[in-house]
Amino acid sequence: MKKMHLLGVLFFLVLHLSGCNPDSRLNGVWEGTQWENGKEVKDTLVTFEFNDGTVKFSQNVGAISFNAQGSYVTDVQKFPNQILFNINIIGNDIALVRKGIYRFNLPLFGKTLYLSVSQSDNENYPTKERLNPDVGPVYILKKK
Repeated sequence: MKKMHLLGVLFFLVLHLSGCNPDSRLNGVWEGTQWENGKEVKDTLVTFEFNDGTVKFSQNVGAISFNAQGSYVTDVQKFPNQILFNINIIGNDIALVRKGIYRFNLPLFGKTLYLSVSQSDNENYPTKERLNPDVGPVYILKKK
């Protein structure tokens, strides 16, 4: 596990030094739900708090709660935009690296964020089709 964490940190550092920086459009608190196969996942509440390269994340599914915090970098030159998370689960000694993609609703700087995140450390960036609620899984978030 420590080897994976070290590799994740090194990968994150290389991306950061290569010009990938946090997308300032993400800054703020985003709240919403998860969608998959054209349906909202019942009893979900998801919150992301982005702040210039740091992120806090919480997800509640019914009575189960998941909280994490960490850092991220983005690549806005890719379509859809890419995001790389390096997060720690709060209350555990577990570090995760997750790749994701995102877009804003139109107009370009809208107040709705579509974010799809890989399920494992080894998974590639999700395909752009996953940003569609009819496919997913995708978080659909509104800026608070």
